[in-house]
Formats: sequence, C-alpha cells, structure tokens
Amino acid sequence: MHEAPVGENIVRTSVKPEDADGNDQQTRLAWAAGFIDGDGSIGIYRNGKAKALVLILQAVQVNPVPLLELQRLFGGSIARVSGKGNRRNYQKWVVAARLAQSALERMWPYFITKGNEASIGIEFSRSRRQVSTGAPLSPAEEDAQALLRAKIMALHHETWD
Repeated sequence: MHEAPVGENIVRTSVKPEDADGNDQQTRLAWAAGFIDGDGSIGIYRNGKAKALVLILQAVQVNPVPLLELQRLFGGSIARVSGKGNRRNYQKWVVAARLAQSALERMWPYFITKGNEASIGIEFSRSRRQVSTGAPLSPAEEDAQALLRAKIMALHHETWD
C-alpha cells in the first residue's frame, strides 16, 4: 500500500515486509524478481582492493521508490549517482556477497529471464570459503570461481536476434 505523494516526486511506502503476512511477502518477492528480471543486474565482479571475486546484485533507477523496497526486502545500500553530461541523476541499489545470495535464493522461484544467472550466482556464493580465514585460494578454487564468472558473463552477452 502506498500513501499519497509527499513533496514533488517522493512516495513513501506505508507497509513494511516485516509487517506483511506470508502471502503478501510472496507477492513482494515475485515483484522483486520481476523488477530484477527487467532492471537489475546479477554479476560476479572483482573487488578492487583484494582482487577477490564477489557476487553483486544491483539495480539502477531515477525514481528511488522501487530501490527502497528492494532495500527493505534484502538490505544493501542505495547511493545517489550524478548523471554525466546531459544524463539525469539516478539511484543505485547494491547488495553483495551473502546478502546477495540470500536475496537471489528468496527470489529464485519467481525469476523469468534471470533464473540462470541467479543459479550461477547462488552456486558461486555457496562455494566460497569465508574470506576471514585469510588463506589464499587454491588453484582449483580460483579456476572454479573463474568458470562461474565466465558463465554468468556469457549470459550477459547472450543475444536474441
């Protein structure tokens, strides 16, 4: 449920997922999966400092309302990004690592177009050792992670001509 717009372009949601019953929660998860199917991104990217691979789930929008709902459902952060040139400013929601895995697992039954990417991301995250051990990855672990990254990147470049 939504309240009337507040201010110029801001709409605040009035029902939080933790207040919702099970059926409403399923509806919210199905909505979120559809939103990610259309406007989201699932990827395995290099962490700039550690050079380790990490699972990232993200979405970008000019209107922050859907991103706030994703944040309520799954956590993560929302950052405002300044548009370059004559592009508009926009908001970017990001969730990483285990939070991304949890979000994908909860949405998985509802994906239509990104189910394969979600499955690869979940597999990647489940196969990772806790980084806190500080031990370097074995060559076999590095190869397995690189293969999953290559699979998800290939799906990103799939065409439907």
